[in-house]
Amino acid sequence: MTLLVAFLEERPLGLAALGAFAVVVGSVLPWISVPQPLIGTTTGNGLQEDGKITILLGLLALGLLIAYARLRQRDLVIAAGIAGLAAAGFAGAYLADLAHNAARVIARLLAGGGPPFDPSQVSAVPARAGAGIYVVFVGAAVMAVGAIALTIRGRGTTEPAVRSSA
Repeated sequence: MTLLVAFLEERPLGLAALGAFAVVVGSVLPWISVPQPLIGTTTGNGLQEDGKITILLGLLALGLLIAYARLRQRDLVIAAGIAGLAAAGFAGAYLADLAHNAARVIARLLAGGGPPFDPSQVSAVPARAGAGIYVVFVGAAVMAVGAIALTIRGRGTTEPAVRSSA
């Protein structure tokens, strides 16, 4: 119960944890939407794409924040912030190569559970980024802000922050 109190009383810590949770949630939401003339819109969620990596990074960051809440070692919150920024980096790399990723989604659809289909044989299709990729970006930004606030506040002291008992 004291761990929950630490996250609620210390706003930057709670903010960073909320950001890490948003990275995990965004990793399972749709990352790409590819409109098709005959079948409608095909989506690819994060678990089918690079979201597996961002889930691990979000969970790692959450674990590091829990360890920070217990141990109050500043390097833990810095590592959590770096994990969040790495998740944003993977999402950004996915977004930068959206046309190739759209071809992978279409190839997966055409394979229909059969042998793998070569995405290079699929022509370029227009695609839009899904909501999940933006949730990962926002979560990483919120986590970075919380980590920076915790790092700045904890600079120069090795003792835990004084809590008010209001």
